[in-house]
Amino acid sequence: MSRILVVHRQPYRIQPFFSPLAELGYDLTAVGDASSAERKMVGEEIVCLLAEANPAGIRFLRKMTALPQCAQSAAGLLVDTVDATSVLRCLEANADGMIALEQSPEEASEQLRKLIVRRQKRGMRVSQPPIHMKFREQEYQISTDRGQMLAVMVSAFEELSQVGERYAAEVQQRKQAETDLQESEARKQAIFEAALDCIVVIDNDGKIREFNLAAERKFGCSRSKVLGQDMAEFVAPASRGRYRDNLNRYTHAGEMGSMLGRRLELPMVQQDGESFIAEMAIQPFPMKGAAAFALFFHDVTDRHQAREREQRYNEELERSNRDLADFAYAASHDLQEPLRTVRSYCELIQKKYGENLDEKGSEFIESAVDAAGRMQMLLNDLLKYSRVSTRGEKFAAVDCNEACAIAIANLEIAIEESQANVTAESLPTVHGEPTLLMQLFQNLIGNALKFHRPDEPPQVTISAQRNGPQWEFSVADKGIGIPADQLEEVFTIFRRLHTREEYVGTGVGLAICKKIVERHHGRIWVESVEGEGAAFHFTLDPKHSQSN
Repeated sequence: MSRILVVHRQPYRIQPFFSPLAELGYDLTAVGDASSAERKMVGEEIVCLLAEANPAGIRFLRKMTALPQCAQSAAGLLVDTVDATSVLRCLEANADGMIALEQSPEEASEQLRKLIVRRQKRGMRVSQPPIHMKFREQEYQISTDRGQMLAVMVSAFEELSQVGERYAAEVQQRKQAETDLQESEARKQAIFEAALDCIVVIDNDGKIREFNLAAERKFGCSRSKVLGQDMAEFVAPASRGRYRDNLNRYTHAGEMGSMLGRRLELPMVQQDGESFIAEMAIQPFPMKGAAAFALFFHDVTDRHQAREREQRYNEELERSNRDLADFAYAASHDLQEPLRTVRSYCELIQKKYGENLDEKGSEFIESAVDAAGRMQMLLNDLLKYSRVSTRGEKFAAVDCNEACAIAIANLEIAIEESQANVTAESLPTVHGEPTLLMQLFQNLIGNALKFHRPDEPPQVTISAQRNGPQWEFSVADKGIGIPADQLEEVFTIFRRLHTREEYVGTGVGLAICKKIVERHHGRIWVESVEGEGAAFHFTLDPKHSQSN
């Protein structure tokens, strides 16, 4: 990219100001003084030099443009405004033009591009004997050639033309703003009267100054009757103190505007004594040199009652889920011992008395041992499922590379037996439970190892990419795939798509995955084409997240 070097006392301001230059193919570097700029120039080809319109900047440009290295480099002076003084300073600096910082970054970048193009067309600079000039008691020494003078004049004309265009646009904008204001006032009045919600305007003392038609209907009294009354009279007696405290705080404590966007719920009283719950928003604004407020009321009595019912329901549901999880954990844990006893005795009978049993008896014992084994596997998976919720650890930063590596190591025997190729790309660090995330990777990779094509070794790829505020992970395989109408069902507990004779398992593994991901505030889904493989996707929060 073409290099531009800028000397300015505030380089942190100039660097972003000229950011549009990057799209034009230029690389801009801004430094704070001439010495730093000269060091930057060593061994570099500079297409343009820019400097601030002060004595140090002018000396820098005069010195640099006299060097053979910069004979064809464009030079520009950064000015705040374009006037006769800035033109003379530009000529004194031996510059090709000026760039006004009062314009937009896009306009300034385009002006700079034109300045560079004009310099390239003129070729190398030609030094002229200096001309001494005096303007407004200020001495100037100018040694630029006629072509360069013309370029400076063109640059000044372009800048002034843009200033004129901006001024004309501002005049037009002001006229349009006046028209818009008049139309806006008319619209506001129409909206005020046509609004379905109650709108009440009160003054600094809480007295009603405006009362729209919706407020008349809701409170049951006419506008003419309530003007001048204290709005607090329409607030339920028990809440009037809170209402006045809020109003006084925003009126007298210098907190005007802090209520914008906030909503309060207050019990209100109608003219006939009936009460309702109102959601109130307050918009402060000045009126005749004092504070005034627009109050917006909306009846939320039904919503308030529904929210109370929902809260009770959620509390009951949470308690029920907790009891259910505790029961599942206790049941699966407590059933382990008697199940082991049954299986042990069956195996003991098979070992000691197997020779005395006929073929049918041996088949019965073998079926009992096999059923006990499947039951034990099911209880183990059910125990893992319940532990996701009941035995949670504190969230921390988890390196998914490490979690995935442990999962792969745990599956080493299955990988060797199936001759699988498992590839894990670079994975991020996320916010979560280390043990659960390792189990998540292990279940998904194990699932890919299990459901591979009979004639091909499993191919499994684990990857991750940023997706908005979260990381999206993928565990993809080239196995047997999943029918399109069963993509959602695979995450249902105990749901199996194949018989035990085809593939062993309990139908709990993917349900555990779903529960782990949901505990980490993510989501999990699968994309698959039957016969071509499946890709399980899930999202997790990054390591700096505070969710738990």
